[in-house]
Amino acid sequence: MIDLKEFVSRLNISEELSGVFMEMGEIVNLKRKEYFVRQGEPCRYLGAVLDGQFRFSHCDAEGEERTIGFNTNGFVTEYYALLNHVPARYSIQTISEAVVYRLTYQQVIDFYEYSMEGQRFGRHIAEQLFFRRDELIFSFRCDTPEERYKKLLKVADHSMNKLTLKDVASLIGVTPETVSRIRRKLSDEDES
Repeated sequence: MIDLKEFVSRLNISEELSGVFMEMGEIVNLKRKEYFVRQGEPCRYLGAVLDGQFRFSHCDAEGEERTIGFNTNGFVTEYYALLNHVPARYSIQTISEAVVYRLTYQQVIDFYEYSMEGQRFGRHIAEQLFFRRDELIFSFRCDTPEERYKKLLKVADHSMNKLTLKDVASLIGVTPETVSRIRRKLSDEDES
């Protein structure tokens, strides 16, 4: 677990803006399987993950739930729903106990509007979300399932044991059987 001061030091913002950030929100402890955001409900917070892991999922009209992402560090929110005051398109649920420094919508806006540096920081968050989404779209269009699995391993490393086989399959867009075959193939290659 990292403390709030250490988290903020990684944001590359001035000491003054760091102080403003640390005074705005509150630290909350979340239990395993607790929701930070529920699909279909308003998204009320932006969270800075100090400890723990989160699973992002979407439930379609037929009741089929799919894992669409996960997060072990950085920020966690359904950013579109938070900024536009619309129901969340997906859920964010803990897959381990978690500690989050959370800010309300108004606190986020106040932080962004505090100074030009705050505005740049807000733009940086939006850009990072866009880059991540662009990377996922590219990967699903251009990478093989094995390549997507290897990329997931690089990002998830120690977190993979907290994800079910179904979650992993959903994340890379294949069946659990395909994930098992990929794992066997990679294991065989490691033994060679």
